[in-house]
Amino acid sequence: MNKLQIWQFSNYRDYLKAFVQYQPNGGRGQASKISTALGIHTTLFSQILNGHRDLTLEQASLFCDFDGMNGSEADLFLNMVSFERAGNESLRKKLKKQIEDQKSSFAEIRKRIGPVSKKLTTYDQSVFYSSWKYSAIRMLASLNKVPDLNEMAQLLGLSRQRLTEMVEFMLEKDLLIEEKGRIRIGAAKTHVEKKSQWEVRHHTNWRTRNLTRLETIADHEICFTVPFSCTKKDYEKIRELLFRAIEEAAKIVGESNGEETHVLCMDLFDMI
Repeated sequence: MNKLQIWQFSNYRDYLKAFVQYQPNGGRGQASKISTALGIHTTLFSQILNGHRDLTLEQASLFCDFDGMNGSEADLFLNMVSFERAGNESLRKKLKKQIEDQKSSFAEIRKRIGPVSKKLTTYDQSVFYSSWKYSAIRMLASLNKVPDLNEMAQLLGLSRQRLTEMVEFMLEKDLLIEEKGRIRIGAAKTHVEKKSQWEVRHHTNWRTRNLTRLETIADHEICFTVPFSCTKKDYEKIRELLFRAIEEAAKIVGESNGEETHVLCMDLFDMI
């Protein structure tokens, strides 16, 4: 994913440097953004990166929030900062042991996850279908140019921390994969079988999303609703026509490169 793994770094300063460089445009402007988030001057942040000063624990905590770290990642980062600031060897020895244990724990979790089943459990589906934004993240990850996590969070109206939690969940379930530092859509399938308990939730999620956009529908988009009456035979013709359209659309999508994301919602049902 487009997020560095803190447990792969030997100290917090190396992580900070990599974090800045890892951002879009080679990290241009990131030092200023981070400094603002930490409530310090860019000169002080530069001194910290160069090893002349250390973060305070308060500043380190603010950086964890800025980076969207989860609890375990933040604990490790804070211990790394404490290690650099430790005033005697006794404390450094204890902190070093804690850091080593934390890193081993991270590595063991990754090892336990191992090959992930391509089939989602009932619980996994309950999480994934709790919001249309899980599916939206996967679609954004299928694009040729995948937005970075900051851009993705902004597009979806999510905090960086919440987005990170959702991405981590989908990485574990193989709904996303990490490829050269970027998240990409994974191999696990999310197709909802007809009559599945999640079918209604899946349809509702995207239709609710569409309802919030009705007043801003663009010219290239389609929003079509028409109640009508016809013979049963003509109804079957219309139904078959729409099925063929879906099949053709699916074929086109399967052979198309990911330049943009779209949603197709199609309904045809009895009025009463």
